Amino acid sequence: MKSFNVEELDERQIYKLMSGSIIPRPIAWVTTQNRSGLVNVAPFSFFNVVSSQPPLVSIAFTAKKDTFNNIMATKEAVIHLISSKM
Repeated sequence: MKSFNVEELDERQIYKLMSGSIIPRPIAWVTTQNRSGLVNVAPFSFFNVVSSQPPLVSIAFTAKKDTFNNIMATKEAVIHLISSKM
């Protein structure tokens, strides 16, 4: 898995990375944990770039399921961008 530290990138690099990674109608996997540490992985097709400075993406919820509840409880989530093969 490739990762980037946004503190080491300039605004243009962050923008190119984010806009190039999130193409029309992308699918992402969002991982969260509940307060007991149980990990949840869910596919999301409703997410997009909001800003490159600061680097922000958004995900949209259609129901208050595990991912939503876990984020509200722990204030943490990881959005995984996946390849077209996956």
